[in-house]
Order: sequence, then structure tokens, then C-alpha cells
Amino acid sequence: SCAYPKWVAGYDYRQSDKVSLDGLVYSCRNKKGCDDGGRIPGKDNTWILEGLCTPTSHPTNFPMTVFPTFSPTVPPTLAPSTACGVPVWINGANYVNGDQV
Repeated sequence: SCAYPKWVAGYDYRQSDKVSLDGLVYSCRNKKGCDDGGRIPGKDNTWILEGLCTPTSHPTNFPMTVFPTFSPTVPPTLAPSTACGVPVWINGANYVNGDQV
């Protein structure tokens, strides 16, 4: 990312404010500001090209690794007790005529 904020159409930019757009840095040179949404850096002369963006930090040589947790954060259930509000069928249970499972 660039050391300067990315240009946003319609933002209230003032003279000497610096923005980044497409990898380049621009500064507002208009005494009345550069807040008109049509005043796009690189396409309007109210913005002065300052140069290339300078990254705010250097890339690392290795990716960040997120280690998984070793125990569940919520205790697991042994078996669901209902499905859609109806008790779940259990092998070996004694059911009678009319039971809903």
C-alpha cells in the first residue's frame, strides 16, 4: 500500500493535500481545493504528479500462519436430540404406533 491515502471522488481535498491513484502520488495545487468529483488526479491539471507511491512497509519473506485451536470452543454433543422439532430416530429404541421420529 502507498504512504498516501487513495483518492476518493467527492472528498474535500485542500491545496497541498497528497493522494495516491494507480500507483502514483499527486498533490492538489488549486487554492480553492480539488474536491470536485470530476477533478481526477492524472486527468485534471488541478493535481500535480509527485511521483511513484512509496510502500508504507516492506513485504515479509514468509507468510503469516494462523495456528488452529487444539480444543473445540463449544463442547460437542453426542448425537442430535431433535431434527426440525421431531426427536431423532435411535437404533434399538422401543417405539410404539404413532411415535414420530
